[in-house]
Amino acid sequence: MVVDFTKVSVQEQPLLILQNLDDTPIGVLKAAFNVEADLCYNEISTLTFDLPAFIDGKDTVNYKQTVGMRIVELKNYGRFILIDPKITDDGVKQVKTCTAYSLEYEFTFKKLPLAAGTYNLWNPIATKGTILGMILELMPSWKVGQVDASLIDRYRTFDVEGDQNIYNFMKSDLRESYGCIFTFDTYNRLIHVRDIN
Repeated sequence: MVVDFTKVSVQEQPLLILQNLDDTPIGVLKAAFNVEADLCYNEISTLTFDLPAFIDGKDTVNYKQTVGMRIVELKNYGRFILIDPKITDDGVKQVKTCTAYSLEYEFTFKKLPLAAGTYNLWNPIATKGTILGMILELMPSWKVGQVDASLIDRYRTFDVEGDQNIYNFMKSDLRESYGCIFTFDTYNRLIHVRDIN
């Protein structure tokens, strides 16, 4: 689903809140314009917007703080990780063009070193050595949310050592092997796992 907020009849512009990676707020991006969101249920969503350096000759609040590896919360829709904004400067005006991906994009930054063997997907009582337990060791700011009971203590064997990023591994190999769907709660940094059936 693509939402172009310039074409939607709303009373207020969407609220964008800039945050550090540890979730501490920096401030509101009130001057953002051309705000668009491509919101997907089970895939990485995208948020784009532009931010001017100056308004009426004055520095725009939070312009300098709007840099890569910060979080932008689109109020009521989700949280996004900002990736290296591009600056355009025509001598008259300077604007940052920003692209951010939904917070599960963090899982693309790390790889899961998985040796060939048989693995349990998840056991909430004994998490160590489970696939989700190993993922949480690499992604300590995330937690496991709801997991369908049919998936607990489900074992599968992997013949080849894995060397892809965690997100791709979850969305392909794990999804197919365990017969599950992963969804991400970007507000609470929770991974939910549903049985594909």
